[in-house]
Amino acid sequence: MRKLIYLLLSICTCVSCIDDESKLGTNALSTLSFVTSLNESYICEHNNQFVLTAPETKQENRDKTLSYEWQVNYKVVSTAKDLNYTCEGYGEFPCRLKISNEDGAIFHEFTLKIPYPYEKGVMLLSRYDGRSMMSFRGANDASFIKDIYRLHNPSVELGKEPKGIAYNERMECVYIATENPLRVVKVEHNTMDLLDVLPYPEERVEALFTLRSMYTLYFTGGGRIVKLDCGSDTFENGFQQYLTGEIMGMFPDAYLANNIVSPLYAGEPMFTFAFDTNSKSFLLWDEDSYVDDYVCLECQGMSLVAMFLRNTYDVVLVMKDGDEFKIFEYNINYDDTAPEVSATSSGMNDKSVFMLDEKKGILYYTDGGNNIFRYNLISKGNFEPSDYTVGNDGDVIQGMLLDQDEGKLYVAVNAKEGDYRGCVCCYNSVTKELLWEERGVAGEIVQMIYKDK
Repeated sequence: MRKLIYLLLSICTCVSCIDDESKLGTNALSTLSFVTSLNESYICEHNNQFVLTAPETKQENRDKTLSYEWQVNYKVVSTAKDLNYTCEGYGEFPCRLKISNEDGAIFHEFTLKIPYPYEKGVMLLSRYDGRSMMSFRGANDASFIKDIYRLHNPSVELGKEPKGIAYNERMECVYIATENPLRVVKVEHNTMDLLDVLPYPEERVEALFTLRSMYTLYFTGGGRIVKLDCGSDTFENGFQQYLTGEIMGMFPDAYLANNIVSPLYAGEPMFTFAFDTNSKSFLLWDEDSYVDDYVCLECQGMSLVAMFLRNTYDVVLVMKDGDEFKIFEYNINYDDTAPEVSATSSGMNDKSVFMLDEKKGILYYTDGGNNIFRYNLISKGNFEPSDYTVGNDGDVIQGMLLDQDEGKLYVAVNAKEGDYRGCVCCYNSVTKELLWEERGVAGEIVQMIYKDK
């Protein structure tokens, strides 16, 4: 037993005398990290070169050869250290930079936005040199671009007489109506590329209305009305059939004014409220059944000047009774009309242009020239002096628009003379400060709309 113990002690002593010269653990991995970083998003115009310098990196323990890989919209577009990319297409594209060595990799993700040419902004339809013309100015642009429809669709001309434009946000398209020849076209809202020439079924088109509907567009002209289902691009004339149709027609002599309103339920029309200029009475069409002429009797015998839907059921009416202008508020649901307000001293006339601020209940109107007045509906007859004098002497206001989100008032005016008579002024709607004015941006303006996407 004692010999065994001595033997074990001898073995241990020998082991302890061995010199450990191994290098295990000294070749540590080269770890990558960013010293500087990239932004979360970038903007570059279509067909421009997007140049981006790779961020600085550091390698712990040991420097090794680096490799670079740039992806745009999930496709590898470069393996150079710095990115030099020709921007194609439009929209927002996910991007990724990968920097690697033989031991590992690090990544940075970002977004590249290539703006559409006609995103959010003001769109004009005008009459120029015997034809229809479209102009556009983006919300962040410095000036208007003229003739944008012809620029993108040279082979399909609009009619010579511009009539109206409408923007359908849900369907992401703009509709343009012209006559001589009669033509209704549908274009992509951000590129103005032609999508379709619609088979319009009536002989005249004089105005069109979105009425805040998601899928419906109304056209009027020649005293008639037709509805477009924007989802299927099919026209329906149910209302007209109940008016003058051979089988169901209840009002064969009806001739509708170019102004309608329609309360919405779940984004689609419940009723259509229109004015018959022959009988000088209002007509209410229940989309599922009949036409009622026993509505808003307080206005019967007067002429319709302007009409706006203030909320779901309340309609603001500007009527003319002989030579006197009157303002009414009418509730479609309860067939209830508030007491009339005489607008004799308001400055309104037959050439006035109107707009309603639905949220604040303020009626904007002009004197037929370049002065804007505002009437608060709750004041019940307190008409105040002009708030704005727009443009130059001799200019005539053609239209007004409010951008509630940005707090801006856009005013379209036609100059007395000039090659390009159309002009636009933009005001701060709270302080009334003129933010910008651009003249000569279109022909004689027929309609202005604001496209908010």
